Amino acid sequence: MKNRTLATAATVLASVATLLVLLGMLGRAQQAARPAALAAPAALAVDQVNPTDGPNDLDTSMVITGTDFVSTPAVYLGDAPLGDVSWVNSTRLEGVVPWGVDPGVYPLTVENPGGDSTSMTDAFTVTEAIGVWNAGELYGGDVSEVAVVSQTPEIVYAV
Repeated sequence: MKNRTLATAATVLASVATLLVLLGMLGRAQQAARPAALAAPAALAVDQVNPTDGPNDLDTSMVITGTDFVSTPAVYLGDAPLGDVSWVNSTRLEGVVPWGVDPGVYPLTVENPGGDSTSMTDAFTVTEAIGVWNAGELYGGDVSEVAVVSQTPEIVYAV
């Protein structure tokens, strides 16, 4: 009976020792994880814009990379909203710089729906295109006739 009591006591002590070791390991794992949990959340930022320039006579597709983008952000080139902005993920947006923007160097601003915003100065340069087109109501389609004004050949009429 005495051997049986000693065996039971030894088993209980071994179990308690194992439990204490496991609790110690758990405590160390929680301490190691704690700094990561307390780390500051990612801040909204624009890291890169690609491409960084485009002509003012064509729509230019743009990829914006950064951190903490949320779905449906507003994106501005200078004061003008960027067209067709798509949220790809928290680090990538895609949009279109529309044709017709005045030549110049523009900042890019991303504004998340909650009001957080960030800007990148001198993010995109709009260059003067080869020609400047002036049209009243431009709907596209086929051109059937072209006429050049002989006194001022830089003026062209298209039907």
